[in-house]
Amino acid sequence: MVRCEELPPLHPGTILAEDFLEPLRLSGRALACALQVSHSRVAMILRGESAITADTAVRLGRYFDTSPWFWMNLQVRFDLDMAERTTPHPAARIRPADVGSDLAWLTGAENEGEAPW
Repeated sequence: MVRCEELPPLHPGTILAEDFLEPLRLSGRALACALQVSHSRVAMILRGESAITADTAVRLGRYFDTSPWFWMNLQVRFDLDMAERTTPHPAARIRPADVGSDLAWLTGAENEGEAPW
């Protein structure tokens, strides 16, 4: 049985292709035309060679009637998953700052379970 941690992160381009383009029988070229961007821009995203930018997220959100945040969150999750898989990660050598309770409001430590904002 494969554990979740062992599965490679899915690039947003894979999700775009499999969950949006394929069911709608839409080509990358047709999507590029609809988004008013170059075909190479969409093709690179679909191949996992390029990230979804904020501009592309806005366009995808408008076209598919989704939130731009949906697309940006897919990209951020992918980027963070990839960064955390770097072994050893350079951040492992960073010592956390001794901030005490000065930043408790930011981390939510003072109101456990509540959003800090």
